[in-house]
Amino acid sequence: MKENPIIGLILPKKISHDSKNFTNTLNTNAMNQLIQIKPHDYDMNNITGSATFRNKDTTLQIEQFNTLATKCFSITCRYLFIALIQEFNNLGKKSKIITFPIKKYMELRGVKDKKSALEQIERDLKILISSRVEYSKKNNKSKKKSDANFSIINLFQRGDIDIKNKNIKVLLGDFFYDYLVDAYPLPINDSLFKLDPQTSTFSLGWYFFTHFNQNQNKTNANVISVKTLLQACPTIPTRDSAYPYLSQKIIKPFVNSINSLIKEDILLTTDYLDTKGKILTEEQFCKLSYEEFIECSLFYTIKNYPIKLVSKKRGRKRRLKN
Repeated sequence: MKENPIIGLILPKKISHDSKNFTNTLNTNAMNQLIQIKPHDYDMNNITGSATFRNKDTTLQIEQFNTLATKCFSITCRYLFIALIQEFNNLGKKSKIITFPIKKYMELRGVKDKKSALEQIERDLKILISSRVEYSKKNNKSKKKSDANFSIINLFQRGDIDIKNKNIKVLLGDFFYDYLVDAYPLPINDSLFKLDPQTSTFSLGWYFFTHFNQNQNKTNANVISVKTLLQACPTIPTRDSAYPYLSQKIIKPFVNSINSLIKEDILLTTDYLDTKGKILTEEQFCKLSYEEFIECSLFYTIKNYPIKLVSKKRGRKRRLKN
């Protein structure tokens, strides 16, 4: 039986070429998988009080989880995590100590209520300080530190809110510091941090940036399968969990998140493609069953992305293909 979700697709906006909202952060496979972890999907150790989250090759262990106020790996915690890494990169990756002005973080998040902001930062910091991560990819032979497997490590050795000096202050773990120094740069739009933390828009936006950054000289740079994108959505349930409400719990939240990325000037255009690569009209898209929907792909363009310089030979080859 086919479902008929009534979903409004967002039309593209006028093209602009101003990349001023982009800032370089750092990116690795383990970090990407960490951002996609389901917030409430964990195994609890009732003896130690720790919780273990897993996604693909990455394992996240949060110690003393039973004592924390937030009983999940919150989306706002990911915002703070990436913001701290971004600040570390902006400061030149010179010190294990990251000092991040509270006012700057509030502006980045678009938050005005200082009291609630401080409460949120405190809760998220406690999660990050309690977090230990392991990356174990099968047949991984990479010699680059930020690509190699690693046993469980501390992300941060300590962290607190320095009220007197109005800063968030953290100390990176020894291995994590060396790991980040070796990590790949990634330009992202700062508008990501203003997205609704109750949705998967932040993780989706991050995935679009990492995918394009890694593949911008390839033919698949602007196309990602819906199945792959759904795996990058931490707040969207699996098919089994959502059944029989697949349209309401999977398709609609997914499309709404994509539309939010356009409304916030992160994505410029999106088109859903069928299995033959043909663009679906809104009418065709709204008639898709769930089974047809997950076989689609998304063709997207990122607004104002700072394109890397490519060699004339590779650049010419790409232009001819287009």
